[in-house]
Formats: sequence, structure tokens, C-alpha cells
Amino acid sequence: MKKFDIEAKLDEGDVSSFQSLDVDQRGLILQALLADRFRLKIHREIKELPVYALIAAKDGPKLRETSPDHVPAGAIKGFGGSVTRGGPGQLTVGWLTMPYFARLLSQQMDRIVVDKTGLTGHYDFKLDWAPDGGAVPVIDTSNGASVPPDPAGPSIFKAVQEQLGLKLEPQNGPLEVIVIDHVEEPSAN
Repeated sequence: MKKFDIEAKLDEGDVSSFQSLDVDQRGLILQALLADRFRLKIHREIKELPVYALIAAKDGPKLRETSPDHVPAGAIKGFGGSVTRGGPGQLTVGWLTMPYFARLLSQQMDRIVVDKTGLTGHYDFKLDWAPDGGAVPVIDTSNGASVPPDPAGPSIFKAVQEQLGLKLEPQNGPLEVIVIDHVEEPSAN
């Protein structure tokens, strides 16, 4: 499998327009770039696949809701929050929505996490767990310190339940998948 580095630059006049776009609109721009440079053609399908449902645990969520009028500087519309410390076994977030938290968890899990909490606010929280495999120290962007995760800590399943009052439940569910119909190697610039 070949890998490519893609560098794309905006004209200075387009930067403010781009910054006002939400995550989905930015994704459409990237898709158009890939279609142009790689002759990428895709289609989307819905498939029933194994997922983890993120649900409220028996005793309910233990989350602190962020003030609705507190939007972090530089927040991207539709992005759902900011990560101030993140990596294998460590996550500190601000102004995070549950759908975006499910996306972050999906990056740590062996399957997609689907938000079924019913929580609609933005939340600030910290989550620590023992990562699978050899974890490297994570830089804390709030103070620049390099802090290794605790290898004796709880599993991510236990941490989510004990620290956040949420639960990861294995289920099957419909997921949208992208199917690549055609792709070509790009020509030189």
C-alpha cells in the first residue's frame, strides 16, 4: 500500500471563510480535493456491525456540564470540544459533547462507539485508564508536562464507568461505511 503526504494551502482571502465552516463542510472540501487529485470515487453504505454503545451507567453520569456560553477560543463549529491532554490512557477535555466523546473513544477501541447517552450538553472531564500495549508519555498542553499513564490503572471500560458514570456496552448497530469504487495514483504537481 502506498502512502501520500498531501499539502494544501488556502488563499489568504479564504482563511476566514474556511474557519467559519463546520466539520462536515470541511470534510466535503477534503473529499473534493481527493476526488480531484486521486480521481477518487466512493459511495456510502449502511452495514450492521459490532459497536459499543455509550450509555449512562446505573447510578447516572458523573459529569460537570460546561456553561453553555463558554466556547473555547479557536473552537471549530460541529467539532464538539477541545482536548487539553490526550493519548493512550489519558484524556482531559473541555466543552466536549457526547457524540464527539464517542468519536474519541472509537480511536481507542477495537470498534466504533455510538453515543446513546441522551446527554445534549457540553462537558469538562478527565479520564485515565491503563492503555493496551506500551503507552508513551503524553504531553499535557495546559502545563507542558510529560506524564506517563498508569500501567496498573483500570481498563478503559472500568474507567468510563467509575470516573464518568457512563458505560460501554457491546451491541450490533447500523453504521455508515465508505466504499472506494475507484482511485488512481496522482500525477506530479
